[in-house]
Amino acid sequence: MTALTPSRFHEAATVLAAAFAGDSIVAQMIPLDARNRAARIAGFFRWSLRYTGLENVDIALSDDDGSVLGVAIWEPPMHRAHPVRASIELPQVWLRMGRRGLRAVHGYEAAVDPHHPTAPHWHLVDIGIDPAAQGRGVGSALLDHRLVTIDERGDLASLSATSPGSRRLYERYGFEAGHEIHEGIAAGLTVMSRVPRGSTAAPAPTTQRDSQTFGG
Repeated sequence: MTALTPSRFHEAATVLAAAFAGDSIVAQMIPLDARNRAARIAGFFRWSLRYTGLENVDIALSDDDGSVLGVAIWEPPMHRAHPVRASIELPQVWLRMGRRGLRAVHGYEAAVDPHHPTAPHWHLVDIGIDPAAQGRGVGSALLDHRLVTIDERGDLASLSATSPGSRRLYERYGFEAGHEIHEGIAAGLTVMSRVPRGSTAAPAPTTQRDSQTFGG
């Protein structure tokens, strides 16, 4: 595991685009029959990576050829976004997503944001694995890598599980289900939180938080 560098920036966005191509929320942002759909999704993730900050992105690399196999985007406690850096990608995001896509993003955030912890915490914005590398433990390795640091710091963590399968996976890592969403663009999603390993504290209460994309 290593931090994302500028030289792998475009490759990481491409991997995320492939990983989320079949995601139901992404399908509402960029329809399945949209022209140049993969490029449009990748454009959205380029903006997301810049907005979050490359220093907050973990990547898993292939032992064979060094290619990017998986990407995890984290917002650390008291995260300060990088809107100026992200503005480089904004014209293309607006062009590629259109009014419908932007409405979907705002609708998702309005449904999910109020249910994340009030206390400072790490937030898993997105985690995506190259479809060709799925089933090889890449996602688990990415989670293990960051959660070690989170536990050492004694910090809380949160994420949004977008399917029953991802919810079960995150439960194995100590995340507990909080609010379940049953309607709208985020229907079927579960907001989850995690106290650091070794802590006996209850899951944190929730409040509004700044966000900029979907699901963990």
